[in-house]
Amino acid sequence: IVLRDGPQGCWVSDAHGSQLIAGFKVQAIDSNGAGDAHCGVMIAALSAGHAAPEAAKRANAAAALAVTRRGPATSPKADEVDRLIQKTRI
Repeated sequence: IVLRDGPQGCWVSDAHGSQLIAGFKVQAIDSNGAGDAHCGVMIAALSAGHAAPEAAKRANAAAALAVTRRGPATSPKADEVDRLIQKTRI
């Protein structure tokens, strides 16, 4: 189970318990499309074999990048997500 928590990140729960996966600090411009970016990247990362916490970190990065852009079609590309994760190292 994944529960998004805005800028704070998201909670991931499984048979082993729950944990908060921290969000990324960005200057938000428009939150339109952030949830879509989060869900899409979460599903893609899980499908690629990432464990839930790592998939959630990627999803949080995608949502953070999405809110820095105007409009609903703001999902970042995988390389943008990778760069934000490398830059922030959370």
